[in-house]
Amino acid sequence: SVRSVSKSTCKASDSQVSPHVACALIAAKDAMANEDWDLVRGILIPLAANDSLSQFEHKAVADYLYISASASEDLANQVEALEILLGTDALSQGEAGKAWRSLSTLYLRSGRKDRAISALDEAVRVNPNDGRALHNLNILREQDGKNAPHEKADTQ
Repeated sequence: SVRSVSKSTCKASDSQVSPHVACALIAAKDAMANEDWDLVRGILIPLAANDSLSQFEHKAVADYLYISASASEDLANQVEALEILLGTDALSQGEAGKAWRSLSTLYLRSGRKDRAISALDEAVRVNPNDGRALHNLNILREQDGKNAPHEKADTQ
């Protein structure tokens, strides 16, 4: 069989994504379509660690990583992807609160209750009015015998 190699230029629909990152995301998307989760991680994990990416690009990479981890149903990869996504600091207050709550759920599913409580603490820190996070945090603390409910800090 004859193999051919051609050079193509990758371009994202959003101008904030460089051709290099666009090519990587396209390759990751193709790997996702083939359910090759190891290849997806092999493409995206090093890219997520690349400090030269913009905040927007880091978020795009982390989003793809989380989508693939969710599709693969691999709990450890989902945790890792959410931790990377939260580390981008590119989420809105609402998105960050939801991501911290989701991370808490994943920690609970993996038997790491202490980390689940810490994640909910972060959700409340990010959004002190997050009723779901406050409710879940109080439940977990009561289960741990820490009956003092979590209260919103007074702000002056």
